[in-house]
Amino acid sequence: MLRRIVLLLALAAPAFASAQYSQRPPPGWGPPWAGPTFSFWLGLGMPGGDISNEGDGRLGDVVNSSIPFGGEFAYRFNPVFRTGVFFQFAPLSIAGNACASGDRCDGADYQLGFDAQLHLAPFRRIDPWVGLGVGWEWMVIDATNFVDNIADRWTYGGVLFPRLSTGLDIPLTPTFTLGPYLTWEAGRFTQVDQQSRGSFDINSQAYHGWLEIGVRGNFNL
Repeated sequence: MLRRIVLLLALAAPAFASAQYSQRPPPGWGPPWAGPTFSFWLGLGMPGGDISNEGDGRLGDVVNSSIPFGGEFAYRFNPVFRTGVFFQFAPLSIAGNACASGDRCDGADYQLGFDAQLHLAPFRRIDPWVGLGVGWEWMVIDATNFVDNIADRWTYGGVLFPRLSTGLDIPLTPTFTLGPYLTWEAGRFTQVDQQSRGSFDINSQAYHGWLEIGVRGNFNL
């Protein structure tokens, strides 16, 4: 049922946006009516929830924070509605008690997906927007023991949905905007690959989440 609602909203959004802004922008206003948008962002992420219900613990007990930076290629169907494909890479700060004594631990979180945005005031000096996305997430944790130099890696993978975003676009030039953004996303890891033991399905899955805040820029061509 939820998938049907999301699909209906995605199909109806372009028509709704066109109806709301059927007139052309004022002379000299910003980017073309439609076209590609290249976006990039940098932020700070805070974890929440559980890795799984199979004894992996809470995500916040393993990861202190993340530094997400990413990019997106989107297409503006009109000034209000756009859709795009995004990729995000986030180095992780691993909690000190998550690793055995004498081990060095680090990690990263990767995301690849699709999202859509509605811009509420594209002809204003400040343009608020909201977004909804879906994707796939990989969280990689590396541990190396200094004593015997043995390394191991855990790779958790799973679905990321929903990915809810909001922000403000402030035009700095006719084609470039910059502003703050806030993202909350939820996901479930469905499988884990341990370098030393192989791959396993996670049968008792749990929800985890990320809260991100940062700065986002857009080139509207």
